[in-house]
Amino acid sequence: MSLIEYFLKSLDQHDTSIREIAKYVREVSVESRRVLLLLDGWDEVPLTHRAEVQRHITAKLNHFVVVITSRVSGQPRQLIPNDTGDFYEIAGLSDETIRRFVRKQLQLSGKKTEENGIVARLSAEPDLREMAANPFLLGLLIGVLSSPQLTQRRFTRANLYQQVISWMTESVVGLTGEHVRALERLSFQMLCNEDAARYVFRRTELERFAGSNEAKPILQSRFVNRLDPVYDNWSWLHATLPEYLSANHLETLRDLDFSFEWTRAFYSPTRFCVLEFLAGLEGNALHMLKKQCAGWLQSPDRFGIVLQRLVRLILAGDWQQSYHPFVQELVDQLWSRVLKNEHYGFLPFFVECIAALDTDELLSRVSALRGNHGQLWEAVCNSIPANRIRGSALERILPPHLLSAVQIRDEDSVPELEIALLVRQLTDPLLPIAKLKSVFEMAATTRSREVAAAMTRRLCTLPDGQIRDEGILTLSGMSTLLSCELLVDLLTTRAQIPALLLRVASDTLSHDIDHGASLDPEGRDRILAEIAKSESRDTRFEPLLSSLIGYPIRDGAAMVAAIATNRHLDPSLRETALRVLQTASDQTVIQSVVATIEEESSKSVLPTMIILAAQRGVRIPRSWLEARIDVESDSLLRRVLFTMYLRHFDELTPGERGDWDGFTLKAFRDSLAGRNEKTR
Repeated sequence: MSLIEYFLKSLDQHDTSIREIAKYVREVSVESRRVLLLLDGWDEVPLTHRAEVQRHITAKLNHFVVVITSRVSGQPRQLIPNDTGDFYEIAGLSDETIRRFVRKQLQLSGKKTEENGIVARLSAEPDLREMAANPFLLGLLIGVLSSPQLTQRRFTRANLYQQVISWMTESVVGLTGEHVRALERLSFQMLCNEDAARYVFRRTELERFAGSNEAKPILQSRFVNRLDPVYDNWSWLHATLPEYLSANHLETLRDLDFSFEWTRAFYSPTRFCVLEFLAGLEGNALHMLKKQCAGWLQSPDRFGIVLQRLVRLILAGDWQQSYHPFVQELVDQLWSRVLKNEHYGFLPFFVECIAALDTDELLSRVSALRGNHGQLWEAVCNSIPANRIRGSALERILPPHLLSAVQIRDEDSVPELEIALLVRQLTDPLLPIAKLKSVFEMAATTRSREVAAAMTRRLCTLPDGQIRDEGILTLSGMSTLLSCELLVDLLTTRAQIPALLLRVASDTLSHDIDHGASLDPEGRDRILAEIAKSESRDTRFEPLLSSLIGYPIRDGAAMVAAIATNRHLDPSLRETALRVLQTASDQTVIQSVVATIEEESSKSVLPTMIILAAQRGVRIPRSWLEARIDVESDSLLRRVLFTMYLRHFDELTPGERGDWDGFTLKAFRDSLAGRNEKTR
């Protein structure tokens, strides 16, 4: 008896089909909302199907805890609406985890003696270190680096996959180079020759490129997997395999100017991955790619997407030395964007691109600037390792408090004796307050949690005044670098905490502050639990609540809604609760809050409730909107109200449309009259 059969039998379910299992899980999830729905590979969903798949996912958000995986090419940030989800970049493997992984893999292959050499090389070469952060690629790297004839070579990702393809071909009896070339043709057809790239195929498609008899060895190899025991659906071992194979196939095409749509591939999230592999190969196709890159560089877009993709191609092909004039021209264009600084939101993006191409050049250009360039300094120090900045001209021009805030020192860079001395000084009750300022400045240059904790305890004992306020601001800069646990500890402790320190902790955690710390789900749960057992008159209550702004709220949404609709509470507290609800995942909770808008009397709460309804697409009664539009004096809020009013058009009966038209025309006339009055 299988595990699934045993599970269903224990529930008196005798039908063990996949359909029945899925039906049971759906029913349970709707009742309890405690079932995890894991959806892997959003980037492999065809573009033509994404809108439909996204609609189904959105419909399930209130019933499941949904986890979706995607590569960057899938543009996952466009998937979840209204910021109701968390976005995580999977952390790479730690050094110790990599060493254990290497050891186990080498033990299986009987090559234990090569462990130290492979680990040392993975640590020494940045390109290999980046690939080693991915378990799939690390497994491939170990095999490559343990081959004696390959240990001295530098590797691009394309070189690595070239070796992997060779191994996989040799591991299956009867599999030859001709079979691999058939896979290359199939990959190219699926990714580059159709309207939308796809990763799933049928056996008949494979046979069209390999022949009916020749397809069998391929289907028995590790290149492909069967997706369904009944239907004829096959996929690749890994999505990167067809991308590499497609890049290889480009070398077989004769007239590359006309047989491949270069610009279409460059701007396509999926097809661009093929170009990244091609950048690491050699031959005529690579020469043509470089020629195309020179043309793309002359047509940059406003947002820098072209420049960023060119950087990715240079890094993928390790072109920095061999294609230096082009790299220099690209750096010049990126630097001109930095100096214009038209949109601060793009500044870190351009700085990261330059840092990836030439760290020394970036440091040289930034250090040569005159004046205060706080935003640029911060972006640079977030893009370059601390050890590259220490001792440079840039470090000498940064003020002490900025050294901490922009993350240029890590904990390992500060000697243990220095940390111990700072902790001893911060905890010394006899240390004169006048000397604390210099101690705070020294503390600002560390990322030590021990120093931050000692500093927090000392701040709580200081009287009101400039020294304490400066210390709190210094701690604020440190807090963005440390684990947010320290800030949550401050907000949830029962000890007496200065109001300013509570506000700094809350503002730093709040997700609508760009430079704030990142509050994880566990921290949110701790804060929600503390709110549940605190009284609204507690000085910590409002900072606790505001620290949740901008984060997805699930189980605590009903409690926050109760605060938002409680008319006995302070209006500012209710406004904060409404702002927290803007990213609550349960739409029914939002609807229940907006349903109270007709009884709402607070002039300060009402605008925030209107904004909540507009952002979450909750309809407000038409009669109430008409009355409110007539009296609303704020032009921006009036525009929001009128936009919401227009949404009622689809529900009008023929008899109501005349009244609706009359009110709409009147609102337009009033709006124009108000604008003309302002002009006069």
